[in-house]
Amino acid sequence: MKKLNIIIVLIAVIAVNLLFAKLNITFDFTDNGLYTITEDTKEYLKELEDDITIYYLEPDGNSVDMFDKVLNQFDKASKRVSVVVKDPSVYPAFASEYTDSENTDYGLIVVNESTGKSRFISEEEYVIVEYSMDYTTYAYESHTTGLDMEGQLDSAIGFVTSDETAKIYQSTGHGEDILGTETINLIEKANMEVANITLMTADEIPEDCNVLLIQTPQNDFTESEAEMLKAFLASGGKAIVNLSYLDADHENLMGVLADYGVSLADGIIFDKTNRMNRMYPAYYFVANVTAADINDGVYDQKYVVSQGSSAIKTDTSAENLDLTNLLYTSSSSYLKAVNASTTEKEEGDEEGTFYLGCLISDSNTGAQLCVYSGIGLFADDFANKSSYGNINILINSIGELCDMEETSMAVRALDFTDVQYLSIPSASTALGIAAVLILIPLALLITGTVKVIIRRKRG
Repeated sequence: MKKLNIIIVLIAVIAVNLLFAKLNITFDFTDNGLYTITEDTKEYLKELEDDITIYYLEPDGNSVDMFDKVLNQFDKASKRVSVVVKDPSVYPAFASEYTDSENTDYGLIVVNESTGKSRFISEEEYVIVEYSMDYTTYAYESHTTGLDMEGQLDSAIGFVTSDETAKIYQSTGHGEDILGTETINLIEKANMEVANITLMTADEIPEDCNVLLIQTPQNDFTESEAEMLKAFLASGGKAIVNLSYLDADHENLMGVLADYGVSLADGIIFDKTNRMNRMYPAYYFVANVTAADINDGVYDQKYVVSQGSSAIKTDTSAENLDLTNLLYTSSSSYLKAVNASTTEKEEGDEEGTFYLGCLISDSNTGAQLCVYSGIGLFADDFANKSSYGNINILINSIGELCDMEETSMAVRALDFTDVQYLSIPSASTALGIAAVLILIPLALLITGTVKVIIRRKRG
């Protein structure tokens, strides 16, 4: 009887294992989901209308387990996506059909089967390697510190499924903040290009400028630059202007914004309710995010950190102007004069909810302005921290202004140096462990109990 019970239990365990293996179900027990693509990517893939093939180039079957798992997630996420392994040693001319690159032994090729449009992603683009010197041998050593496969694949799929691209010019010449390398990398993943423009030496803002980015200029624009900016907007131009409490006296730049009902309060916002923590001053706080479409993926999901912000005042009483508020403070925040002798709230300080992010649209010209207020609001410090939404706000704003929301997603790379994980790659393994630790003992307990009951009844 004991042998029969054990055989039944083992058969059941094997059957469950085979079933889960057949269904290709996997579990990811890593701390930050090393093997699991983000929900944003899953939703994006489900909405694909074209058939996408991802060719995985690996010679002699030398595939990497982690790569296989990420690709498997793409394959499962959408019926429109299929992953095909190609061995360059067996098909040496295959990659040349899609790329002129000479190093195609390893990498990925994403192909839109409906249009034939494709993009090659070299392994160097999705495997993040850092180099350090061994001072005992004075030789450089390489260390794999991260993986960017999901982000690069999202970018490639967006590229092959859309003819839309965007070019962002960031203003220079007035002491502006400039986007950092990590932030630019995320923007480029969203199939957008970043270039600089010095308005003082330009005749006009280029025709291929989809969005003009102006970030916290230390000096005001000249009258001729302001006129150039006015002409750009009057012809339906789009701009993102990030200001700080120091910019209220920039007469020429603020004069352009005044045409769209935007002004800046003279002072700096303190918000003790939303302050980061007690180690930071109250002008360094977490902004509240509205539920506007432009804030998708940030609202109720990520923190947007602001510092050095002033209140954005808006007057959109003109029929042609439409306002969408994006970021705001708590109702207990207050505005302090820049030269105030204390940071504490005093009698006469304006108190209440202040807005530090808004979208203005002009129905007459088609012009659109995203206006924000905060020093370092789009700094590189926020680029690869998934809990912060500052860079998401920037990319969403660009996507909104360019009407590219569906193809402007950028997923951060995984950082191996900040990961501690337990790797249990498949459901069959997990079920096997569960069987040993739970199912078998439970089955034996049940059968034992049944046998005792039967014996007592017979007795």
